[in-house]
Amino acid sequence: MIIIRNILIAVTAFLLIGISYAKDGPDIVIPEFLVEDMAYAYHSLKTIEIKGAEVDAYINVKSYLENAINQAQQQKLKSFDKIKAPTERTIISDLINLMQRVTLKGVDANKHKRFVTALTESLKE
Repeated sequence: MIIIRNILIAVTAFLLIGISYAKDGPDIVIPEFLVEDMAYAYHSLKTIEIKGAEVDAYINVKSYLENAINQAQQQKLKSFDKIKAPTERTIISDLINLMQRVTLKGVDANKHKRFVTALTESLKE
């Protein structure tokens, strides 16, 4: 009985801390990846099928990548230069989920892996 009560107290405290943390604003992450990999991801996402419930997530991800590409162009970065593109954690999570559905050719495997790895690593920070 005491163990169950302690577990309930711990879960309640965890939830309350999570709720108060969520009110502080969006959780920003700063992934860093090659410009070439980002361009690959942008073009690859155009080929996937999405469901109606994913439209907002897709539009947010597409906008994020377009802004990052524009930033790279303004900075005159080359394809093997790295770029840091800060955004909300949810957009990175959505991007990872959408990238899992990309159908790719073997020649693009390294770009795909580098990009998804960079995104995943940014979520760990």
